[in-house]
Amino acid sequence: MVKYEKVLSRIVKRENDEDFESEHKFRIVDHEFLLKHAGKVYTRNVFNKFKDEWSKVFHYKVENVRNDNGFQSFVVKSKDDELEKFEVTLDSQTYEVIVLSV
Repeated sequence: MVKYEKVLSRIVKRENDEDFESEHKFRIVDHEFLLKHAGKVYTRNVFNKFKDEWSKVFHYKVENVRNDNGFQSFVVKSKDDELEKFEVTLDSQTYEVIVLSV
C-alpha cells in the first residue's frame, strides 16, 4: 500500500508540473493556426505528441476519387514511397472511416 501511494503521489506531481508548465511557459509553435490553437488547449506533453503527428501529414497527398450516396472515397499516397497508398472511405452521415491498403 505504501508503494502504491508513492507511485500515485509521483504521478499526481508529474501531472501538476505539466499543468504548470503548460500555463506558464511559452511554447514555440509554427505559424500555423491549428498548431497555435493546439498549443493553447493541450498540455505540453500532449501538444508535443500532436505536433509530431501533425508533421507526418505533409508526407502524404490526397486525391478525391469519388462521391457516391454520402460516401466519399480518397486515395492517399505517400510522397516518399510510391508503393505506399491507401483508399480511405468516409461515411458522411456517421463520420465512420474505412481504410484499405491498395
